[in-house]
Amino acid sequence: MNLRDWSKFVLPFAKEDGYRQLQISKKVWNEMLTPIQSSKPNESYAAGWVLFDRPRFNGQAFFHNGSNTTWYCYALALPGKHQCILVATNVFNDRAQKACNDVAEFINTFPAE
Repeated sequence: MNLRDWSKFVLPFAKEDGYRQLQISKKVWNEMLTPIQSSKPNESYAAGWVLFDRPRFNGQAFFHNGSNTTWYCYALALPGKHQCILVATNVFNDRAQKACNDVAEFINTFPAE
């Protein structure tokens, strides 16, 4: 999937009414985003997303990452900023993961439009 198409899926999670864009019911949307209990403070999990609150994200954020051991990708949906940040690399190792995190953190410093 290219980044443009990936963003079409991730960006709705940065909107209160994203369920409309994904063409699912509000009931299903709410069920998908209702977190299960977590032992980590200010962090939980819901339907493939790690949910957490951070002041630098203006509230709740949805995070997902993955790899097939060859590549690594990172998605961050920020409802408080109405933004999503997508980062991908064709390398999978600790340095690649750190680089993706650093890039996402840098992008997050830009003001929301």
